[in-house]
Amino acid sequence: MYKRRVYFARLWIRGLCILNSWRISNAMARRTPIDHLIETKRNKIAAAERALDKLRIELTTLQQARDAFTADPGGKRPPSRSRSNGRHLEPRRRRGISDAWKRVLVCIDLKGTEGATTKEIAAFCAREGIEITRPSLRAQTFAYVKNGLLERVATGVFRLTTRGTEIADATQYEESRKAAGLPL
Repeated sequence: MYKRRVYFARLWIRGLCILNSWRISNAMARRTPIDHLIETKRNKIAAAERALDKLRIELTTLQQARDAFTADPGGKRPPSRSRSNGRHLEPRRRRGISDAWKRVLVCIDLKGTEGATTKEIAAFCAREGIEITRPSLRAQTFAYVKNGLLERVATGVFRLTTRGTEIADATQYEESRKAAGLPL
Protein backbone atom coordinates (compact mmCIF):
# COMPACT_ATOMS: atom_id res chain seq x y z
CA MET A 1 0.00 0.00 0.00
CA TYR A 2 2.83 2.37 0.75
CA LYS A 3 4.34 1.72 -2.67
CA ARG A 4 1.04 2.50 -4.23
CA ARG A 5 0.78 5.86 -2.50
CA VAL A 6 4.32 6.77 -3.42
CA TYR A 7 3.65 5.81 -7.02
CA PHE A 8 0.53 7.99 -7.21
CA ALA A 9 2.27 10.84 -5.46
CA ARG A 10 5.11 10.77 -7.95
CA LEU A 11 2.64 10.57 -10.83
CA TRP A 12 0.72 13.52 -9.44
CA ILE A 13 3.94 15.58 -9.11
CA ARG A 14 4.96 14.71 -12.65
CA GLY A 15 1.54 15.77 -13.87
CA LEU A 16 1.87 19.10 -12.12
CA CYS A 17 5.33 19.61 -13.59
CA ILE A 18 4.10 18.85 -17.09
CA LEU A 19 1.07 21.07 -16.62
CA ASN A 20 3.23 23.85 -15.23
CA SER A 21 5.73 23.65 -18.12
CA TRP A 22 2.83 23.70 -20.59
CA ARG A 23 1.45 26.84 -18.94
CA ILE A 24 4.85 28.54 -19.08
CA SER A 25 5.43 27.68 -22.76
CA ASN A 26 1.89 28.68 -23.66
CA ALA A 27 2.34 32.03 -21.94
CA MET A 28 5.60 32.59 -23.83
CA ALA A 29 3.98 31.62 -27.12
CA ARG A 30 1.31 34.29 -26.79
CA ARG A 31 2.24 37.31 -28.80
CA THR A 32 1.04 40.81 -28.45
CA PRO A 33 0.08 42.99 -31.41
CA ILE A 34 3.27 44.95 -30.87
CA ASP A 35 5.31 41.75 -31.33
CA HIS A 36 3.56 41.27 -34.67
CA LEU A 37 4.38 44.84 -35.76
CA ILE A 38 8.01 44.42 -34.71
CA GLU A 39 8.32 41.25 -36.79
CA THR A 40 6.71 42.95 -39.80
CA LYS A 41 9.16 45.85 -39.63
CA ARG A 42 12.12 43.46 -39.30
CA ASN A 43 10.95 41.61 -42.42
CA LYS A 44 10.66 44.90 -44.31
CA ILE A 45 14.19 45.88 -43.26
CA ALA A 46 15.52 42.50 -44.46
CA ALA A 47 13.76 42.91 -47.83
CA ALA A 48 15.14 46.44 -48.21
CA GLU A 49 18.66 45.22 -47.43
CA ARG A 50 18.33 42.52 -50.13
CA ALA A 51 17.13 45.13 -52.64
CA LEU A 52 19.99 47.42 -51.66
CA ASP A 53 22.51 44.62 -52.23
CA LYS A 54 20.99 43.96 -55.66
CA LEU A 55 21.21 47.65 -56.59
CA ARG A 56 24.85 47.77 -55.49
CA ILE A 57 25.65 44.83 -57.76
CA GLU A 58 23.86 46.49 -60.71
CA LEU A 59 25.70 49.75 -60.05
CA THR A 60 29.06 48.00 -59.99
CA THR A 61 28.25 46.22 -63.26
CA LEU A 62 27.24 49.48 -64.94
CA GLN A 63 30.42 51.19 -63.77
CA GLN A 64 32.51 48.32 -65.15
CA ALA A 65 30.64 48.52 -68.46
CA ARG A 66 31.24 52.27 -68.63
CA ASP A 67 34.95 51.77 -67.93
CA ALA A 68 35.18 49.07 -70.59
CA PHE A 69 33.34 51.26 -73.09
CA THR A 70 35.56 54.29 -72.52
CA ALA A 71 38.68 52.13 -72.64
CA ASP A 72 37.65 50.71 -76.06
CA PRO A 73 40.16 52.07 -78.60
CA GLY A 74 37.69 51.75 -81.50
CA GLY A 75 35.35 54.17 -79.83
CA LYS A 76 32.38 52.73 -81.73
CA ARG A 77 29.05 53.71 -80.33
CA PRO A 78 26.13 51.31 -80.46
CA PRO A 79 23.50 51.96 -83.13
CA SER A 80 20.68 54.30 -82.24
CA ARG A 81 17.97 51.65 -82.54
CA SER A 82 17.37 49.71 -79.35
CA ARG A 83 15.05 47.00 -78.16
CA SER A 84 12.75 47.33 -75.19
CA ASN A 85 15.13 45.18 -73.15
CA GLY A 86 17.93 47.71 -73.66
CA ARG A 87 20.02 45.69 -76.10
CA HIS A 88 21.03 47.53 -79.21
CA LEU A 89 20.40 46.23 -82.69
CA GLU A 90 22.63 46.32 -85.72
CA PRO A 91 21.16 48.25 -88.62
CA ARG A 92 19.11 45.90 -90.78
CA ARG A 93 20.67 44.57 -93.93
CA ARG A 94 18.29 44.20 -96.79
CA ARG A 95 18.63 40.98 -98.65
CA GLY A 96 18.20 40.77 -102.37
CA ILE A 97 15.23 39.11 -103.97
CA SER A 98 15.81 35.46 -104.89
CA ASP A 99 15.73 34.38 -108.52
CA ALA A 100 12.55 32.38 -107.92
CA TRP A 101 10.77 35.47 -106.56
CA LYS A 102 12.09 37.52 -109.47
CA ARG A 103 10.48 35.00 -111.83
CA VAL A 104 7.23 35.27 -109.86
CA LEU A 105 7.37 39.07 -110.22
CA VAL A 106 7.89 38.65 -113.96
CA CYS A 107 4.82 36.39 -114.12
CA ILE A 108 2.84 39.10 -112.34
CA ASP A 109 4.16 41.63 -114.88
CA LEU A 110 3.02 39.40 -117.74
CA LYS A 111 -0.57 39.69 -116.47
CA GLY A 112 -0.48 43.28 -117.65
CA THR A 113 -2.28 46.28 -116.21
CA GLU A 114 -5.14 44.25 -114.72
CA GLY A 115 -2.63 42.56 -112.39
CA ALA A 116 -2.59 39.13 -110.79
CA THR A 117 -4.77 37.84 -107.98
CA THR A 118 -3.32 36.24 -104.87
CA LYS A 119 -4.50 32.83 -106.16
CA GLU A 120 -2.58 33.39 -109.40
CA ILE A 121 0.47 34.56 -107.47
CA ALA A 122 0.26 31.39 -105.34
CA ALA A 123 0.15 29.35 -108.55
CA PHE A 124 3.20 31.26 -109.87
CA CYS A 125 5.02 30.48 -106.62
CA ALA A 126 4.15 26.79 -106.84
CA ARG A 127 5.34 26.69 -110.45
CA GLU A 128 8.66 28.26 -109.44
CA GLY A 129 9.08 25.82 -106.53
CA ILE A 130 8.29 28.25 -103.73
CA GLU A 131 6.23 26.56 -101.01
CA ILE A 132 4.26 29.30 -99.33
CA THR A 133 1.11 29.53 -97.22
CA ARG A 134 -1.63 32.08 -97.83
CA PRO A 135 -0.73 34.17 -94.76
CA SER A 136 2.94 34.19 -95.80
CA LEU A 137 1.97 35.15 -99.33
CA ARG A 138 -0.14 38.04 -98.01
CA ALA A 139 2.79 39.18 -95.87
CA GLN A 140 5.18 38.92 -98.83
CA THR A 141 2.90 40.93 -101.13
CA PHE A 142 2.41 43.52 -98.36
CA ALA A 143 6.21 43.82 -98.05
CA TYR A 144 6.57 44.23 -101.81
CA VAL A 145 3.84 46.90 -101.86
CA LYS A 146 5.54 48.67 -98.97
CA ASN A 147 8.91 48.58 -100.79
CA GLY A 148 7.37 49.82 -104.05
CA LEU A 149 7.79 46.65 -106.11
CA LEU A 150 4.07 45.93 -106.39
CA GLU A 151 1.04 48.13 -106.35
CA ARG A 152 -2.40 47.09 -105.15
CA VAL A 153 -4.90 47.42 -107.99
CA ALA A 154 -7.83 46.08 -105.98
CA THR A 155 -8.32 43.85 -102.94
CA GLY A 156 -6.15 40.81 -103.56
CA VAL A 157 -4.97 42.03 -106.99
CA PHE A 158 -1.42 43.30 -107.58
CA ARG A 159 0.62 44.54 -110.53
CA LEU A 160 4.32 45.19 -110.92
CA THR A 161 5.60 48.76 -110.69
CA THR A 162 8.43 50.21 -112.77
CA ARG A 163 10.75 49.76 -109.79
CA GLY A 164 9.63 46.15 -109.55
CA THR A 165 10.34 45.68 -113.25
CA GLU A 166 13.87 47.03 -112.78
CA ILE A 167 14.59 44.80 -109.80
CA ALA A 168 13.07 41.66 -111.32
CA ASP A 169 14.88 42.25 -114.65
CA ALA A 170 11.54 41.52 -116.31
CA THR A 171 12.55 42.82 -119.74
CA GLN A 172 15.72 40.70 -119.76
CA TYR A 173 13.75 37.63 -118.67
CA GLU A 174 11.10 38.14 -121.37
CA GLU A 175 13.75 38.57 -124.08
CA SER A 176 15.65 35.45 -123.01
CA ARG A 177 12.42 33.38 -122.96
CA LYS A 178 11.47 34.66 -126.43
CA ALA A 179 14.98 33.96 -127.79
CA ALA A 180 14.85 30.40 -126.45
CA GLY A 181 11.38 29.91 -127.94
CA LEU A 182 9.87 29.22 -124.52
CA PRO A 183 6.44 30.44 -123.46
CA LEU A 184 6.33 33.54 -121.34
